[in-house]
Amino acid sequence: MENNGETSSSTVTGKLVSGEAADLSGASFTYSSEDTGVATVAGDGTIEAIGKGYTTIRASVTLNGITKSAAVYVAVGGAGEDSWSIKSPDGSIRRKLDLSSEGELIYSANNGANTVVENSKTGIKTSLGDFTSGLVFLGAENDVIDETYELTGAKFSQGHNHANELRLSFFERGGSAIFTAIARAYDDGVALRY
Repeated sequence: MENNGETSSSTVTGKLVSGEAADLSGASFTYSSEDTGVATVAGDGTIEAIGKGYTTIRASVTLNGITKSAAVYVAVGGAGEDSWSIKSPDGSIRRKLDLSSEGELIYSANNGANTVVENSKTGIKTSLGDFTSGLVFLGAENDVIDETYELTGAKFSQGHNHANELRLSFFERGGSAIFTAIARAYDDGVALRY
């Protein structure tokens, strides 16, 4: 959703344990928004954009005394950032991540003026969703990793894990699953996990 006041309808469907489509004509529905300053949801499932940001819209359905819930993430007004970077503790290595206009997460790495990793796409397709494109930014967290650990059978008795970490969270546009990318920049290399 791009603009305040814009509305979108939602539809709730369900399947029985047998795999057949559930007849929800006799079911009761409730909807809620985690942040009504971003979007509200009416009793009929109509979502209205209120202000820039992200929220979770939840739907609960009760049928024959059984209640099931589901959630979707809603972004209003292009709320997210689209470029992030971290440097190694000594500042020599830079890891950059960009979100393309198609919602693709792209990463690269430089060591000083030298490009070590060219722009490369991330992503994965799973039963939870397609996280190769259509990603919408949720949030970012920075951390410093500085820990030592014991080594056995090695030249040194201790190892040192020291890096700057950037954790980016996204959701699939129209879906409810979260995609998290964790990038680390070390003094001697980079790592990316998702």
